[in-house]
Amino acid sequence: MKIKRFKISATILFFFLLSAFSGYAQNVRNEKSPMPYHQRNYMGIPSLTDDQMNQIKNLKTPFMKDMMELKNKLAENQTHFRTLMTAEKPDMDAINSNIDEGMAIKGEMMKKEAAHRQDIRKLLTDEQKLAFDSQFGKKAMAGKQMMRMHRQQMQGKNFQSPRP
Repeated sequence: MKIKRFKISATILFFFLLSAFSGYAQNVRNEKSPMPYHQRNYMGIPSLTDDQMNQIKNLKTPFMKDMMELKNKLAENQTHFRTLMTAEKPDMDAINSNIDEGMAIKGEMMKKEAAHRQDIRKLLTDEQKLAFDSQFGKKAMAGKQMMRMHRQQMQGKNFQSPRP
């Protein structure tokens, strides 16, 4: 009888705590601000006005279109590079030319990204510029770290030590 009562009490307590913590976890919005978090801190920039956000979004669309075109060209270049590299008799002149083309595309992408960042910076206050500039490169580094971890995991899974 005591064990049954204990089990019921423990189950009720468990569900009570579970509901309390799940309600707490879902309350991620800052109650002091009526704006959602992603609007208050767009692209890592604090305290953006509606006008600034609209101007940044208007800059972003043509930039993304240009970058999509360049990324597609780069993907075609890399595919052609693999074809050249795996040919029966590789043509080093064609391979070197392809490498130069790929580097030119990457250079153009970097120039467009730099110009886009400067266009955004022109719209910001000094405080916002500091926050925006501190974000530079963090996403790229995070992406590289994720790729490195994934590559290490895959190598670990495929590696089988020789057994005597």
